[in-house]
Amino acid sequence: MNTQLQKLFDKYEISDKDCYEINQIFQIVDDEKKHKILANFELLAKKIKKIEEEIILEQSILLDNILPDIKALLK
Repeated sequence: MNTQLQKLFDKYEISDKDCYEINQIFQIVDDEKKHKILANFELLAKKIKKIEEEIILEQSILLDNILPDIKALLK
């Protein structure tokens, strides 16, 4: 793995799953795109965090909506 990329993963606390996926993409793109990924990593990390927050919110909403139905089924 690219050590510069690993440092960025650590700095921005990127999850293991996202590290794996970014690394897979990183390995197949050309050098110009690799430089762009590294240069714009802070923006990428912010977008990843925002998506994770949105997923957590959506999961919470879904669970809050379905929990009463589950409780009713269990009665």
